[in-house]
Amino acid sequence: MMRSLIAIAALVAFVPAKAGAPSGEVDGKGIICHSEESVTGEPEWYWFAQKRVTQSYIEIDGTTAEVLLRDLGEYETTPTSVKWYASRSYELDRKSLIYWFVDGNGLWGSARCEIADTWEVLRDSIETFKIRRQQAIDEQAKGNKI
Repeated sequence: MMRSLIAIAALVAFVPAKAGAPSGEVDGKGIICHSEESVTGEPEWYWFAQKRVTQSYIEIDGTTAEVLLRDLGEYETTPTSVKWYASRSYELDRKSLIYWFVDGNGLWGSARCEIADTWEVLRDSIETFKIRRQQAIDEQAKGNKI
């Protein structure tokens, strides 16, 4: 729980652009992406701020669902795409909102995304899925004697 709060607080720190900080073209926007390859059925969440992209994801720590962050580095824009590079190479089509990725092994995939115009929209989506994951954990643990 504490890690989730720290992770969310760290991401919120990126939300308002600071005066004089480098600004990127899509800063202050997020995307919620739905991939058929998702094992959990949960979307992927990305937030753009200060020319960087941060991915939020849900991880289980024992019996607690937590929101964690992964800094994926700087992003680049072209008139038709947004690109970033981490362990995968990502390219988001700015019109269709479909992104493609290729990892170091040449494996690729895609996801259909929707815009999160504000941090609150992205946060609410993340929290909805975190609550669902926590409820599933709590249901599995119901009746435990130890």
